[in-house]
Amino acid sequence: MSDTDRQRALAGLSPRELDRLSAEGDKDAFLQGRLMLRDLARELGVPNPIIDATCPDCGGAHGAPVVRDSELRVTLSRCAEALVVAGTRGRGIGVDVELAGADVAGVGSIARWTSVEAVLKADGRGLRVDPDAVTIDGDVAEISGSVIRYRILTPELDPRLEVRIAVEH
Repeated sequence: MSDTDRQRALAGLSPRELDRLSAEGDKDAFLQGRLMLRDLARELGVPNPIIDATCPDCGGAHGAPVVRDSELRVTLSRCAEALVVAGTRGRGIGVDVELAGADVAGVGSIARWTSVEAVLKADGRGLRVDPDAVTIDGDVAEISGSVIRYRILTPELDPRLEVRIAVEH
């Protein structure tokens, strides 16, 4: 991360995000993610985006990112080699990125896991929902007991990465 980007990222952080930054192991990855989320929100028409990541369970600053006072929905995922953000207007969206060939014990293939994780993020409840509740048929997924369906997109960003984006439809 360049010094310019670091300064831009730091300048946009709220006091809660600054608190979270102090607890992050990889501060540059956290800053890069927040910068990318804000840049994406600006590109999608939110001139001064405020990112909120309040956990719905405990109120901590480690929840899913939300662009306050906007219908824009954003999502972020990172692994050791990459950071991916995505956004939509008014529809649930989730993304997951993992290293291709990574071992994800007990959940099947890495392709399935990234799809499941993306769906759970798009749903908004994340891992508070049992991953086994997600059914996938081709490029369509749903969570047991829900009427909402998700389209699974598989962007090819880098052959070393497994990336899935789930969009509510």
